[in-house]
Amino acid sequence: MFGFFLVFALSAFSALWCLLCYLISYLSGWMKLSNHFAADRSFTFSGERVRFCSGSMLRHIQYRGILEVGCNEDGLHLALIWPFRISHPRLIIPWGEIAIGEPEKRFGIFTVTPLLLGRTLQTPFTVYTGRARQLIEKWVAEVAP
Repeated sequence: MFGFFLVFALSAFSALWCLLCYLISYLSGWMKLSNHFAADRSFTFSGERVRFCSGSMLRHIQYRGILEVGCNEDGLHLALIWPFRISHPRLIIPWGEIAIGEPEKRFGIFTVTPLLLGRTLQTPFTVYTGRARQLIEKWVAEVAP
């Protein structure tokens, strides 16, 4: 009896986790971005990157400490850490598809950098983590048109 309950509980948790990840991907705009900018499964990122970053997207969906942000000549690389990657494929967004806003202060303490991802999609993305923000600003200054 206990074995049946354990299998049922694990199955229910897995199904709920997948549903929740799908819903967050849809609501945040990640799913729309992935239709245009998803990296191939065989894609291996090479360049500067910062792991365990924080940021937000549409509808104030927060990705706290689970983002991986990377930059190279090809563009901005966004990914989530493993358990959250369900329905969040890795993205590689070309620099020509990114508009960067002026850094702004939140609550008078935190500096954030707003981005618009995709020329036609205009999906807002805000980076909170200082190292990731500096990395993006550096690359935008170097390679963005």
